[in-house]
Order: sequence, then structure tokens, then C-alpha cells
Amino acid sequence: PLLATCKHPMANVYNFTPSVSISGLTGTTSDDDTVIVEGAPFALAASSWTKSSGTLVLTFLHETIAGQQYDFSFVVTNQAEGQLAPDVSMAVDTIQPYKAEQASYLGGVYLHSHHTSDAFMIEEEVQPLFIRSAGFYSQSTVRQNTSHPCADNLITVVLVVNVPLYARCRTNITVSGLTGTATPDNYFLHDVSAFASSHLASLSPKSWDRGTGTLIVSAEGADIDGGLDGVTQISFQYRVENRAEAQAAPLLTVHGSFDKTWTMDGLGGLMLPAASELTSSTGNWSAGTPVQDQYVATTAWGDSQTTASFQTGQDIHEPTSQAHFPGYVQAPNIQYTLAGQSSPWPCDVNTVTVIFQSNVPLLARCKPTLTVSGLQEVQGGGPAGVAAGEIDVNFWNGAFQSHITASINNVMKRGVFDKSAGTLTVNVTELLNNVYQLGGAQDTLMFTFQVVNRYKNSDGDYLSSGNTLKMQYSFESASIGGLQQTASVDVSGSSRAFLFETHESVTSANSYTIDVDRGFASEDTSTYLNLVHVKPGDAVPLFIRPAYFMVKNITQSSPFPCDANNLITVSLASSVPLKTEYGLCNPTITISGLMGYVTTDKPLMNVFEKHAEAPAYSSDVDTIFHGGYGGWSQEPGELVLNVSQGQVMKAGRVYRFAFRLHNPTGSDTTPHSKAITDTDYVSGLTVTANPIMWYGSADSASVAGPEQIFDDIYSGSAPMRAYSTATLDDYAAYQIYWHELRPVYIREIDFLLSMVNQSKPFPCALNRINVALMLNVPLLATCKHPMANVYNFTPSVSISGLTGTTSDDDTVIVEGAPFALAASSWTKSSGTLVLTFLHETIAGQQYDFSFVVTNQAEGQLAPDVSMAVDTIQPYKAEQASYLGGVYLHSHHTSDAFMIEEEVQPLFIRSAGFYSQSTVRQNTSHPCADNLITVVLVVNVPLYARCRTNITVSGLTGTATPDNYFLHDVSAFASSHLASLSPKSWDRGTGTLIVSAEGADIDGGLDGVTQISFQYRVENRAEAQAAPLLTVHGSFDKTWTMDGLGGLMLPAASELTSSTGNWSAGTPVQDQYVATTAWGDSQTTASFQTGQDIHEPTSQAHFPGYVQAPNIQYTLAGQSSPWPCDVNTVTVIFQSNVPLLARCKPTLTVSGLQEVQGGGPAGVAAGEIDVNFWNGAFQSHITASINNVMKRGVFDKSAGTLTVNVTELLNNVYQLGGAQDTLMFTFQVVNRYKNSDGDYLSSGNTLKMQYSFESASIGGLQQTASVDVSGSSRAFLFETHESVTSANSYTIDVDRGFASEDTSTYLNLVHVKPGDAVPLFIRPAYFMVKNITQSSPFPCDANNLITVSLASSVPLKTEYGLCNPTITISGLMGYVTTDKPLMNVFEKHAEAPAYSSDVDTIFHGGYGGWSQEPGELVLNVSQGQVMKAGRVYRFAFRLHNPTGSDTTPHSKAITDTDYVSGLTVTANPIMWYGSADSASVAGPEQIFDDIYSGSAPMRAYSTATLDDYAAYQIYWHELRPVYIREIDFLLSMVNQSKPFPCALNRINVALMLNVPLLATCK
Repeated sequence: PLLATCKHPMANVYNFTPSVSISGLTGTTSDDDTVIVEGAPFALAASSWTKSSGTLVLTFLHETIAGQQYDFSFVVTNQAEGQLAPDVSMAVDTIQPYKAEQASYLGGVYLHSHHTSDAFMIEEEVQPLFIRSAGFYSQSTVRQNTSHPCADNLITVVLVVNVPLYARCRTNITVSGLTGTATPDNYFLHDVSAFASSHLASLSPKSWDRGTGTLIVSAEGADIDGGLDGVTQISFQYRVENRAEAQAAPLLTVHGSFDKTWTMDGLGGLMLPAASELTSSTGNWSAGTPVQDQYVATTAWGDSQTTASFQTGQDIHEPTSQAHFPGYVQAPNIQYTLAGQSSPWPCDVNTVTVIFQSNVPLLARCKPTLTVSGLQEVQGGGPAGVAAGEIDVNFWNGAFQSHITASINNVMKRGVFDKSAGTLTVNVTELLNNVYQLGGAQDTLMFTFQVVNRYKNSDGDYLSSGNTLKMQYSFESASIGGLQQTASVDVSGSSRAFLFETHESVTSANSYTIDVDRGFASEDTSTYLNLVHVKPGDAVPLFIRPAYFMVKNITQSSPFPCDANNLITVSLASSVPLKTEYGLCNPTITISGLMGYVTTDKPLMNVFEKHAEAPAYSSDVDTIFHGGYGGWSQEPGELVLNVSQGQVMKAGRVYRFAFRLHNPTGSDTTPHSKAITDTDYVSGLTVTANPIMWYGSADSASVAGPEQIFDDIYSGSAPMRAYSTATLDDYAAYQIYWHELRPVYIREIDFLLSMVNQSKPFPCALNRINVALMLNVPLLATCKHPMANVYNFTPSVSISGLTGTTSDDDTVIVEGAPFALAASSWTKSSGTLVLTFLHETIAGQQYDFSFVVTNQAEGQLAPDVSMAVDTIQPYKAEQASYLGGVYLHSHHTSDAFMIEEEVQPLFIRSAGFYSQSTVRQNTSHPCADNLITVVLVVNVPLYARCRTNITVSGLTGTATPDNYFLHDVSAFASSHLASLSPKSWDRGTGTLIVSAEGADIDGGLDGVTQISFQYRVENRAEAQAAPLLTVHGSFDKTWTMDGLGGLMLPAASELTSSTGNWSAGTPVQDQYVATTAWGDSQTTASFQTGQDIHEPTSQAHFPGYVQAPNIQYTLAGQSSPWPCDVNTVTVIFQSNVPLLARCKPTLTVSGLQEVQGGGPAGVAAGEIDVNFWNGAFQSHITASINNVMKRGVFDKSAGTLTVNVTELLNNVYQLGGAQDTLMFTFQVVNRYKNSDGDYLSSGNTLKMQYSFESASIGGLQQTASVDVSGSSRAFLFETHESVTSANSYTIDVDRGFASEDTSTYLNLVHVKPGDAVPLFIRPAYFMVKNITQSSPFPCDANNLITVSLASSVPLKTEYGLCNPTITISGLMGYVTTDKPLMNVFEKHAEAPAYSSDVDTIFHGGYGGWSQEPGELVLNVSQGQVMKAGRVYRFAFRLHNPTGSDTTPHSKAITDTDYVSGLTVTANPIMWYGSADSASVAGPEQIFDDIYSGSAPMRAYSTATLDDYAAYQIYWHELRPVYIREIDFLLSMVNQSKPFPCALNRINVALMLNVPLLATCK
């Protein structure tokens, strides 16, 4: 507030009223002191106005209120010139520090006194005395309506101006640069329709100049005013005539002028720099040429095969953006073309039809001339085929012919043909007129002419070179001269499947002269390939069908050696007719490449041969090829066929014929040196026709000669049936693959199956050898004898390499056809069996037979076995295979084999242990009886004739005497009582020998045999690793093989701890460890003591292993976390092994250095009581030990407590649950001095260990020292006197620290996790330390300082050690003087209540205040206690300083240490920074930062004015010593109109952030 009580600038009195001044409002025409102010508090106040400086000074009528807004306004007259807003400032005098501030404006939101917010286009215009400069918007447009040559063209101008055009401002608009028209000067000034505008009363044309293309329009008469924002739009139109020739749009300029220059542009509502004229570069129109995006369809012509749906061309639009290019005239071009022909045959008279469409009208005044080019490769022009001269060109009616004088259907014009130039030219002026149409004005023309098709190489090639027809046309302007030539474009040949009509049958242009019914091979039926019907491309102009064999296939029926009945079948189809034409064509067909056949020369080779099941041959072969015969020559391997005179081999028809050849005796799998994988596999087999020129394929270029390679039809992968008259009918059904149908291919003999298997791989077994045989060719009686030139020799088969039997020579009997009764011979030394066939075999048929041999005893790998066939060339011998995984039907069972290799004949398995054989023990506890179990898996049967011994050695370190189990019924057991028996046991070497005698021990069908036996030993007391154990086996033959996991792998005849399924050393120590070994509930009822601790999971795999003792689980707790208190410590631990008296266990607790002393008296060294308690897992306790006391030895310097527990234990052993727990308690006095250690983590260092001393063989076994797990649960343990039950862990679940606290206080020091951790001491610090002030305003004498404190430990007197003093520091700069008795009971009526017992704790509710250091000191009264965790709240009043301080203690509100400088201290007790930090050097703590809230809040104060108390006070201002600086919250000056010469209302708003009080100095 600006108050009358403020100090006068010139005198020390508080009665001066401040004034406000506004300066810088320049740019008006309002004279001095003519401004009238409206709005409180200045409506009737004194004011003064100075025009030159734009200054208004106002005097207040009454005081203001902080935070309240004051609005007032006054009117000035804007000048005509445009300007940016001047700098305007506001100031307040009197108040210190002096405050002057540049005025702001409220962009986007306007004061209520503005006549409308729509007067502004951008925020800057709200600023006072911003005056807009006039200019065009760049979206102003100039447009035309057509770009067609010679057309009338309407020019439309639309201009957008950013200010109103007032009557007093004369305005001229000039459009210049529209050159190149045919419109005379000022033609539209006298024509009613020549000019029109949006403001008839204001806009009128003044002049038009054709040479410069300039039009001047003037705005006079009535004002032209726009909308409330001042934007004004005007428009006008005028018409010109386009020229005939093409031209780009010229550079066009629009200029505006009135009394003041136009300098600003407001494109899109944004004020941007601009000029007073627009050009084709800056206005919304263009110079140059628009994008040529006339409509182009996917095809311009109908694509149906019927004439009814055809359409001629498409409507062609002008360029989309041509209207934006005033003065632009299009260049003519050919938009669409289509052409076709009536015949693709060589030598034929061919009618060519051409249709084209222009993009612009074809007018007679432009004298259009058409030219067709690309005709060099025809035989000649017209039906007579002239090389040069005039020929007929016929025209036809069609769509899009807007400028045709009359019907032109079949109208003939003479054109000029020139073969050497390849052109046909015709002038069409006489067909056209000058009628102009704005829409659909483009034209089409359709015409036909004739040529004779080429047939000689001198006239050109076939295919692509013929499709080179081009076209263009030209304009010659009749008015101003000059030739306009279009580009020469390719004529689009029709790709549809029809031909065009011949010249004589053309009847309708609308049908495109199309003959949709005509084909080439209508005589073909479904039995032939329909290859030469009309197809896409035949109608392409000058396209000539290439001559070649479209179908050229050749196959054979048999690839087998010696076959005299191989049927060679040929299929041919020509792409053009083969006939006599003017004596030029009489073709001969030659089939070549059939070398190597046995068939001799035949001048008359029958080509009517066929198989009963083969496809039918062509019935007219006999008439076309001289009665159905050709000439065969063996040496070159050729068949020659002549087409008979007067006969025609029709185009597209397939002719099929066949002849027989005799296959050679040797194989040929790469005929003509071509493998089946070669891409040119067919190379060498060719067909030739002469003398007509021939081409490689339908789409390739011509080749040098007429020869063509037969088609490769041999790529099929599946077998197929061949048609043959071979000697044996059966073999014809066997697989013949497609590549074998290639003539000259002869299959090589091969074994499709040469398999030899066995039935048993065991030593000495009777073993059936099974054989399977299959060949890929028949073995025929017609094969050539090796010694004579006859075909009557029968082949034989031999099997060799079957060594490793005891079967004598010629003792083997063969079973199974075709050898059951055939002659055979057997040789033991080489293992060879020779067999002779009884009859011929069939290719692809499997023959199975077998014979029996006796295996030798020794193991061996399978020998190499081979099979061979003689007679057939080349000679074939092949190693025999075996069928893994699938066995022949003659095996007695497939289960006899363990792996595929054992199926191989004479593979004999060598005996050996499987490595999964096991040795196991049943316990690793010291002194326990330990059962050793041996399970052995052997890979062969143990027959009676083989003596077998099993030896287990190396089980050292037991307490079992020699041979003890040999005389005890339970000492030894086995799986085969009749066969297995113990022989000897030696304790020193740990060796047991077991022998297998008597009955055979036989395994399953696969020969695998398992035996097992057990014997018992006694473990030693001391820990030891498992020794190296060995299992050995022996009989007549060495055991050498292993079948781990069913796979035969190398092994030895013995197994060790490294190779057998047991281990030496120490197992993984994975005894059961729970997440916690102890119950975690807050109630005693659910507690459990410890967990059952298993032996290591894999200890059974380590025979002879004995565990080392250790502490598995620990738990400890205490009864008090307070400094100086007597504290009962409870310890529970659990061992991993039994605690037996014979091991004399001794317990040691360490880590006690930091206690005050041991026992309730706190001794530094000596004996103290240790009490033991009953619990679970105490299997070796002699009797109840509840509250049994033993004396322990305490030593503070060493930090240890030691106690021997032998007397509590016995020697009873239990196999399960044998581990033990012990629970005991002892007392210490808690530390409270620095010399005894720190708080927190250093207290949680309790450790424990125990030791064994063996009574039998001596030696000390010491466990590791482990950290004792302190309980993290939220309870305390019982005191020493109140322990009653071990099962409750001595836990006191009902005790807390602050039970007297209610909901009005913070419940901060109840029991929490960690209080029960042994030797943990609660740290001393202020848990709550808050301080606030009620007023941040200068001079306020009623600032309430409120403090809240809560201590983490009690502050009280204990043995005279504690009498704490609390000091609050950092309150510098306040006006309040020293007060030895400062009342801390101060409060505001609405403030939170203070603590009611502050008066008793702090000496009647008073403290000592010192102004200079800014401190308040409080003493806790003698005999009083400031309870731990209770919040104490008190308050006192201070007088704020007169100056501002927004960075108290040099700390800004953005600093992370904003509170630094405000501290609280308690002495003499040691203090810490927080609950979890380490100790600090001094006791001082910084108050908590509670000032980060962002929302304003209500302050409680007794300031002078009640009104301002409701104003915004922010959280950071509650920090004591913070004083707010005076500031303008609102100093806004706006205007109502930015237009030149307007009456403009200036609006002002003012607001301050502090009250202006009478109490200020």
C-alpha cells in the first residue's frame, strides 16, 4: 500500500502522499494538458500532460492496499506516420529504495476499457503508440483463366491491404508487365464487360498500355474500410487476348501509393517487412512456366477386346497452376498416340492405322501439318510398295474433334512417302476450322495408310527394330508468323491381343479399325498347342513375327546299356508357315547329335515307330515328310526330313514322330561332354531348317546360322515311366529320371543297395550275417560277353572282407532267393563269399539273403567289407554299407545293438565298465557308521567260461579293522548271491576284492550287465577329503571299452575317482541355508529355533569324506540401546555337525572392546556369569540346561568372552538332525564416552567361533570366526533378570520408549528395527528442528518466530553428567534489543498451540535473547527431562529491520543450503548430524529446510494494517531474517487502436507487493 504515513522525502514526518508518473507516450497530436484521466483513485486527482515527452503525472487521493489493482485511462490522437511503440515507464517516489520500472503491456488479454480486442493483429500493437504502417499483404493475387493459344483470357486482381483507405488519402493501384497480348490500348475502358471491381464507388480504370502491359486503377470517393483489425480487401478484372505462339508468363508488378509510403506487410496475420509494391517474386502469382501436369491416364484408349467399350482419347486439362502465371501461353504437343497394323507376316501387304491427340485446339489459322517417321524398314509404301512418291492417306471420324468442318469418314488426302528418309507427310488444314471452345478444346485425328512388310535381311530385323514409328506436327501462325514445331514422339503400338483391319475393310473410325475375330491357327484343336493365335504385340506397327521352332523336343525311352529298343521321339512346331512362297521357301529339317548308337545307316528310316502306351504321333507326318520316312546316318548321328513340294507345315501346329535306335554297351552319363548340372546340358542335340532365315527364340536377336538346340525338358526331379520295348518288361517300371530321357545318355551300372549287417556284436556269439542287394540296371542276357562278340553272358556277385570268425572254409550255407540253390564258395582267411545268379535280375528290385558265422572272443572294429559285379562295363566294385537305426527283418532283434557301428558285420564289442558305475557313502559326519555301496555296469554278458574279479581300492582313513565284514551277515550284500562274494579287506590300503564265479551273469538283449554290492566302515572324528578310489576288473580278455550314455567311447579296464561316477576331494558345501534361520514375527508364539542343516548334497559321491565343523547360523540381541545403561546380551548359534562331549567344544565371543565393561559391575577383565537355556536341535544335551550358569572369562582389551561347554553334552549320535544349537546370555555396561567408541555401525561387530579337540587321535579343530547376526526386528530382548524361556528368545515385545506420547506428538522413538542389534547405541541429535517467521515485510514489529524441537535421546541429568543447554543462532539484523528474560510463550490467536510444559522445562518459559549475535539460549531445568521423541514447540517476537534482505546469510532461495546460518546446539552431550551419519566435529545442527513449498500461504501477524495480511506470502519467506524487497506487481499501459490518426484510449493498471506503513522510518 502507498500510505499517508510514509516518511516525507524532505522531512522526518510520516504524512507524505506518494505520486505516480507515466513517461514516453510520444507520437500523438494531443496538445499539453488536454488529457483527461478516468478511473479511481485518479478520476478527480490533479494531473499534468506534456506532449513533447509524452509524460502524465498523477497524485493519489487516498492510500493504496498492497496487492490490489488500480485501473484508469485517458485518450490521445495518433499521428499519421507509422512507428514502433516508444519506451514507456512508470515510477513511485518517496518509498526506499526508489523504484522506477518500464511499463509492460498485457499481450493477448486486453483491459476491459478497450473498445475491442479485435483491433490488434499481433501483441506488439497493444503497446501504447504503436502505429501500423500501410502495405500490401503478399497473399494478394493476380490470376488468368486460360493458357490456350488465341484464347480470350480474363485477368483477375485481388489485393489485401493492412490498413483502412480513408477518403483523405488518395490511392493509386498500378498493374504492369503483362506484355505479349493481342489486346489494343484502352480497349476495356469503353466496354461494359471489360472491367469490374469490388468497390464500384471507389475503384475505376484510368489507362491501359499494350506495349508495357500496364493498367492503372484509382480509388477515390467513399472511404474503403476493412474489419475491426483494419485489414481491407479490394479486387478488379480485365480481359486480354492470348497470342498464337507459346510464351512464358512475364514478370508482373503491382504498386500502391498515397500520401504516406506503404512499408509494412502482414502475411498470415504476422507483421513482417514488405514494400509498397508486389512482383511475381513477392506476390501470390508467378512468372515463367507452370508445372506441365496435364491429365495423363494410365492409357488414353480403351483396353477391351470388344469395340463397343472403346473410347477415343481423354479430356486433356490445362496445367493445374496455369492461372497463377498471367500471360503464359501453352506450347502445342502430341499428348497421346496409338497405332496398329493388320498383318505381322513377312511379305504381306499391311494396313497401318494411326491415332493421335493434341494438347491444344487444332485451328485452321495455325495450318497444322502431320509427319509419320520410322518407315525405313518396310519393303515399300502403298500396296505397290513404292520407294518414294505420293500414297493415299485416309481420315476417319472420332471423338474430341471440335474443329472439324464436316464429316471426314474415309476422306482421302495424298501424303508424300520416302523410304530412304522413312517418312510420310500430310497437311490437314482443309479439315479444320477456327471455332474456339474453352473446355474440351484439344483435338484427335485418325488416319490409315498401307505398306508391304519386309522379309529380307536388307530390310531390317524382326521384333524391336520394327517398333520405331514416330510422329510430330507443326503450327505456322497466320497473324504474326513463326513456325511452332512439336517434338517427335514414339507412336504407341497397341499391346492388345487383336489385329487391325485391312485397308479395304475399314468401315468405322470409332472401332479403331480393329478385327477382334481374326486368328492365325483356327484349324488347331485341343490335341495341339495353341501357339500362334493373336497375342499382345502382333498389332504393333511394323512388327514381324520371327521365324523359329516354337516347340523342339526330343526324348529317348531307355538309358540302359545294350537296349536295342530305344524309342527316339521328336516334337516340332514352327512360329511361321513352312511352305513355298514365290519359290523362296522349300525347307529341309535336320536332326543332329545322335552319335554312338549301334544302329547302322538307313536311307529310309521309319518315323512312324511308337510304343503301345506312348502318346500318339501326328497323323499327317506321312504326307508332309515323303510318306513318313527320313534318312538315318550312323557316323554323324543325323536324321534328315524334307517337307514335300506343295505341302505346308502349319505355323503353331505340333508335329510328333518317332524312330528306334540300339543303345551302346558302355555308359555315357555326360553326353556331348555335358553334365546334368550344366546349364547347356542339351548342347549337341540340334534341329535345322533351310533356306529360310531362323532365329534363336521368340524374343532374342538373330543368330549367324539356322541351327537351333533342342529344348531342355530334362530338369524334372521326380522319376517317371519310360515307354520302351526292352528285353525285360519288368525293368521298365523302375525309376528313370528326366535327365536320362536325353538321347545319347546311357546309365552307368551302380549298387543302389549293397548292405551287410550282423545280429550280435558279443564275443563268441553265433552271428547271422544279413545281406541286401539292389542294382540300378537290369543284368540282361543280351550283354556282350567279355571274351566273345555275343550277348549271352550271365554276371556274378561276390562279398569279401568278412574276417574275425572261427567258421571254416565252405561251411557257410546261404539262405534267400535268388541264391538259395545257386552255387557259392566261402574262404575263412579272406572272409569271401562268391554267388552265381540263377536267372536275370530286375533293375531296382531288392534281393535279401543271409548266412551264419561264429564270432571270435577278441574284440575288434568292423573290417572293410565290399561287393562286386563282373561282366558289365565299366567294372563295378563297392564297399558294403550297413543300415544304421533300421535293421533287416532277419535280425533276431534290433535291441542287440547299442550304437549303429555294432550293426556292421564282425564288429565285436570289447568288455569294459560303464563310467556311470558308482561308489557311494551314506554320511560324512565325524565318527558315524558309513555304508559304502558299489554299483557296476558292464557292457557285455559275463559268461561262465570267463573268470571275473572286481577290486575296490583306496578307501583309506577309516576306523574299520581288516576283514571285519567277512564274518558279519549284515557286513556285505550283493545283487547276484550265487555269483558275487567278498574275498579280502585291508584297512591300511582301503582295498576290497570281490569275485564272480558259478552261474553266468547275463544282461539284457543289448548285452549290458549290472552288478552291485555293499560294505560298512566307521568314519574318523577329524575332517578329511575323500581319498582317490579305484575299481578294477579282470578276466581272460582285457576290458577296454566304455558306453557312457549309450555311446561307445574309449575307456580302460579300471575306473578311478576321475573316470568313475564318484569323486575324490571335497563336495560343494551346499548345506541348507534359509533366508533367515530364525522366525521373523513380532510375537513369540510363531518363533522357531534354527533350521535342520543337511549334509552337503553330493557328499555321498565322495566316499571317505568327513565334514569340517563350523557355525552355520547365529543370532544375537540386547535389552537396551541407551548410553550408560546395563545391557543383557543374548547369543544363539547352531553348528553344522553334532556337538559331542568327546570333542570338548569351547565357545568364544569377540568384538566387546567398545563396551564400558563386563557384567553388571562393568569389570575390565575377569570372570562373569554366562547363563544357558533350553532350545530346539539340542540332541546331545545330557539334561535340561535352562538357566544353568557357567563362568566365562571376560577381557575388555581383547574384546573376548570364553566358556567351555563340555559338561553340557554327551556322545549320543543320530544320523538325522544331528546338528546342535546353544543359547546363552551375559551382561555388559553400554558405552557413553568417545573413548569407548562411536555410535551406530561400530557397535555391530560381535563375532563368535568354537573348537573341537579329538579325544581319540588328538589334534585341534578350530572353526572360523563369524559375524554374529544382530536381530533387525522391531523389539528389544529381555533384561538379564527377566529371562524365563529359551523358546521366546528372551524377547520383550511389549516394551517401547515413548509410550507417554499421544497423537499430538511425533511417535519418533518407539522400538524400531536395529534397536536389538548387540552393542547398538542410539545416536543423540535433534530429530525435529524447525523454525519459521510470520512476516517478511519491512518494519514489522510483530514478527512471530516459532521453533519446534524433538531430541532422539532423553536430555536429563544422569550422575551429574548431563545438564544440556540449547542455543538457537543466526537471527542477526533484527531491531529487538537484548532481553535476559525473553518470553517464549508468545503466540498469535490463529497460530498452532505451543507445548504446555515449556514453562517447566525452560525455567518458567523464558530464555536469554542477545541482539548482536542474534541468539536465544535455553537451559533444561535441573531435575527436568526433555523426553526423547517428543516435539516441543515455543515462540517469541522480534522487530523486522527497515531494509530488504532477500538473500539471508548470503543464501538465495535456489541454493541447496538455503537454511545455512540458522543453527541449534545442545551441550555438553555429544551430538550427530542425523540418525544414520557419522559423528561431526561439533554439536551444532542446521535447522531443517521446510521452505520449499511453492503455493502462497497465510501468515499470522499483528501488523499495522489487517488488509495486507491476506496478501501472498511464499514458503521461502518464512525463513527468519528474510525481508521482502518492494516491487511493482503490475505496471501495465495498453492502447485501443494502432491505426494512423485514430482516437486512441491509453489504459493503465498498477499494483505493489508490500504495504506502505506508517511505522517505516
